[in-house]
Amino acid sequence: FPVTISAELLTKVLAYRDLKCGQKIQIPVETRGEIVLETFTVDHVFDIWQGMPAFGLIPETEHFSSILLFRGTDFSLISKRGIASVMSDLDPAGPGLRVFFHARREIRSWLHSVQLQGKPARLMGFSLGGALAAYTFTYENDYLSEEPSLSICAPGVASSVIKAFNQLPSNRKSGL
Repeated sequence: FPVTISAELLTKVLAYRDLKCGQKIQIPVETRGEIVLETFTVDHVFDIWQGMPAFGLIPETEHFSSILLFRGTDFSLISKRGIASVMSDLDPAGPGLRVFFHARREIRSWLHSVQLQGKPARLMGFSLGGALAAYTFTYENDYLSEEPSLSICAPGVASSVIKAFNQLPSNRKSGL
């Protein structure tokens, strides 16, 4: 129950904040059957496309995974990033797919970096953020934590992505 609430808060509330590099955030996590507050540091703020952010969070404690948190659709049509977000939702290739491929190199670089630090990431996102998490999970799976990633209420993704996901080894498909 509390872990579900944490995922909801991360993907529906925290992802919509304007987080800054170096900012520290306490997040409830489960360890050995107990819920504890773990401090995460905003290590990287991604500009996915036209100001659409995603956030790389690194835990202070070694045995927790880093988190790559994707923002969902931003319906603020008075900002460049809001318009870009809505436009990416309507991408004929699949919601957010071209945006993902635009940002893929930067995403891969960060995932590889935290993996080398011994803190591989898990992914989280809701709606459009869930689609971005699903794409990252599918195409950058080798860099991810063994902990489950979460793609919550993602809009339909292209059949090519589903085909690529189905080609992943069974033991690498947990949590998405």
